[in-house]
Amino acid sequence: MRRIGFASTATGASRLSEALSADEPPFDEIVVGDGVALGGLRPDPLPAMSPGDEVVVPQLDDLGASLDEVLLTLGRARRRRVSIHVVGMAFRTGDGQAPAIVRALRAAAEFQDRLASRRWAREIEAARQGGAFRTGRPRKVSLAAVADLRARGLGAAEIARRLNVSRWTVYRKIAELRRAAAR
Repeated sequence: MRRIGFASTATGASRLSEALSADEPPFDEIVVGDGVALGGLRPDPLPAMSPGDEVVVPQLDDLGASLDEVLLTLGRARRRRVSIHVVGMAFRTGDGQAPAIVRALRAAAEFQDRLASRRWAREIEAARQGGAFRTGRPRKVSLAAVADLRARGLGAAEIARRLNVSRWTVYRKIAELRRAAAR
């Protein structure tokens, strides 16, 4: 069984050494990332780990930049039978409290995702109200251009040819013109 200390920064590595109690075994190796941690595009010591090995990190945020990344890292460690010890939380994946903590983290991640979704929906709606957010393809032809050519007596096929759009686009614009005139 190997024991690897992992920290996302050099400061974290010094915190890791300071946080360990004197009765704990020393590290076989200390891995320091470049300001990032285990998940996503971050350095990951898990592929080099064997079942029974232990990764020790100073804080939970050394496992990932978001709760989703932390949960992914914990899941990968569990599948590889690698233990994770978070010193700052007195949390070890091998003890009985780990499943409850992971469930709480999952609930917090789902909550965070729902909040973000609601915030985005509110921001998009506010942008739509202000006219700054539009969905769909940009309009290729304006109502005024079709109205001008129609006023000159041109048919739908000729208008479509001149504006480089389909006849159906012209038909829709003509219908819009009629609805606007009826108001």
